[in-house]
This record gives sequence, structure tokens and C-alpha cells, in this order.
Amino acid sequence: MKSLKPIGRALKLGRSRAGRAVLNTSLGRITRVQIKENASKLVLNVHPNEPAEGKVVVEVKVPENVQYQPLLISTLEIEGTRGEAEAIIGVLPVDDESHKVTVKRALQDDKSYSVGALSFLKRGDYYLAYRWRNGNKDRGRWLEISRSHDGLNYDEVVVQFKKEDYGYLSFEQPGFAKNAPETVFLYSADVERKWNIFLVTAGNVEELQLPGRQVIEWGKDPAVLYDNRYIVVYSNTRNPGHDLTVLETEDFERFEVKVDSLFYGQLHGQGNEWARTHLHAGALHKSGE
Repeated sequence: MKSLKPIGRALKLGRSRAGRAVLNTSLGRITRVQIKENASKLVLNVHPNEPAEGKVVVEVKVPENVQYQPLLISTLEIEGTRGEAEAIIGVLPVDDESHKVTVKRALQDDKSYSVGALSFLKRGDYYLAYRWRNGNKDRGRWLEISRSHDGLNYDEVVVQFKKEDYGYLSFEQPGFAKNAPETVFLYSADVERKWNIFLVTAGNVEELQLPGRQVIEWGKDPAVLYDNRYIVVYSNTRNPGHDLTVLETEDFERFEVKVDSLFYGQLHGQGNEWARTHLHAGALHKSGE
């Protein structure tokens, strides 16, 4: 995996919806734009040097019958008078009008109550990990994993962990490792007013037991993907806005920092201004899967 220096934009468009992405480059006058990868068959119309030199406007439409994936990705090759680069258009294929099913509800209809910060794993059955916030005085009370046979009904709770059993002040977003050869589970906990990330492994989800061992200090909300090595993206609480740090590791003992500050260091300069504080990775997925 090369050091990340992405040019790209993200859009949220449901099926049959259209939008546009403006790519800000430092390539000078754009001389060529070519679609390199478009496995999702997004309809793309490219306008180089609009609205100004070095910018590329991409009009995007999601086909009506596109096969659902966590993220629809298209890759462009861009050449300019000052060099060349690769750009990525990522489309989340849902919007406010998309059909939804509520799988978990907070204990009370109050903004201080919530259930979320989830991670998903498909291993035979479907598994959902998430944390409960039960009011301002009881934040991150439980970390819970539920199982579903159809991906919609998660009434079967596999395990529930209570923060007081481990001396934690709060739980936050956990992360199942996608594509890992065993069950690899990261979770974040507030330990004496400091967020740390812990690792738990098991043969299957039902065997997971906390506390595991701490692997990342001053971090929370991990997302993790296995692709011969583990790729971990997490909210680094030492960065402005808890900006994202990207790591690689083979064994969770030694880590290679690929990107220390993703948004503030790279993406904001390209015009990606949708987030400034409390940045979260959410989930990692490999293109084409």
C-alpha cells in the first residue's frame, strides 16, 4: 500500500439520482481526463478546467438498477501541465428517500439517548456491534453485539459488555476487521478521561471476551480492513478535530503510519469541507467487494 495522497470527492446519491463533484487539483491546466475504473457503471460526464484552471467537474448519475455496495467507486486519471494524478469519486448509494429499516432504537426518545456507532460483519450470519448511550450521565453504557440471519432483524443479542465491569467511563465505536482470517475486534473506551483502542481476537464472534489488550493510545472509533495486512483508520484525539490517522500492521505490535492527518493534511485542501470536527472513519471496504 503506497503512502496515501488522494484526490477525490464523496457524494450521497440514491439510485437514479444525479449530482456533481468538483475536483481541485494542483496540476495546472488540465490536458487529459480518462476513466480508469468504473465497475459500478456510474454515468460520468467530465468537464476539465471548469469552473477554473486545474479544476475538474464530474457530473455523476447512479443507475436505477445498480447492484448495492457500501460505496460505488470510480477512478479517473488526470493529466495537467504540472503533472498527473489519480482521482477517486465515491458514491454512497443511499439518500433521504431511500428505503430504510430501523434495527435498533434508543431507550428513550430524547437527544441524549442513542444507540449507534456501529460496525458490521458478515460471517455466515450477520453481526452488528454498537454502543448504547443512555442519557448524558450514562454515556457509552453498554457495548453490544447482535446476530441476524437475514440482515434486518437483530433482536438476538450475542453478548453485552458493561463499562463498569472494566472500569471504563464510556464505550464508543467498535470495529470488526473485514476479511480477516479470524475474528478480530477493535473497540474504543474512555479510560480515566483518555480514549484508547483495544484489541480482542477469537475463533468466532460468540467467543469474544473483553478487555483484550490496548493497541492504540489517544485514539477512538476504529475502522479496520484486512488485505494481507491490517489497515486501521481511527480518530486521533491528539489531532485537530480528532482528524483521522491511517495505520498498517501485521500483528498489532508494530504499526506503520501511512497518514497522520487525513482531512486537515490532505482532503480539506482539495475542497472537501464537509467535516471539521469529530471526524470518524465509519467503515473500510475494498473496492469491488
